[in-house]
Amino acid sequence: MRKKISVLSDSSLLIEFFSEENISDFSFKLGKKLKEKFSFITDTVPTFSSVAIYFALDEDILHCKKLIEDFIDNQSNLIFNKGNDTIRVLHTIPVNYNGKDLHRVSEEKKLNIKELIDIHSNKIYSVQFLGFIPGFAYLGTLDNKISLPRKKNPDKNVLKGSVAIAENYTAIYPVTSPGGWNIIGHTKYEILNEKFSVKFKPGDKVKFVSI
Repeated sequence: MRKKISVLSDSSLLIEFFSEENISDFSFKLGKKLKEKFSFITDTVPTFSSVAIYFALDEDILHCKKLIEDFIDNQSNLIFNKGNDTIRVLHTIPVNYNGKDLHRVSEEKKLNIKELIDIHSNKIYSVQFLGFIPGFAYLGTLDNKISLPRKKNPDKNVLKGSVAIAENYTAIYPVTSPGGWNIIGHTKYEILNEKFSVKFKPGDKVKFVSI
């Protein structure tokens, strides 16, 4: 797998990986291993194809970059070992499949409602990265049978707890907000706790259960 390590700022690096496969689990495990190995790393943020690494401001960024690059090269066989894959945290999400776009999606994909629900719920998804709004987790990879683009005309008001799909991802809206994803259901599962921190972390697993 090709990689590229570049300087983001005086105190951060970005490791990018180039692969046709979904490597979000690998990115999470690499970020965890690097943080365990090097005390100068203050935080890591894995995504579906990269890991951002943050340091204290007084660290020599180029020296850190060399150490990290050598570590990845020397430990690649261990890090890339897919036989050690484990579920970090599994979130089970109860869903009422009653979304405003459910029937339209079933018609566009030429599936009946039950087939659509079964395809969406019969899979364990990975939290690949967080973005868009706080707590909005991109969960992948969505089955191609129910994959479709975002709406051309986004909704001005998507309710908190809306379960949606777009492109290769499914997601839950953590708060009420504008959005252009296709709404297929709703859940009462709280993604943000009382301190407004996010329950989902990259590398976590998510399973939807129809209710």
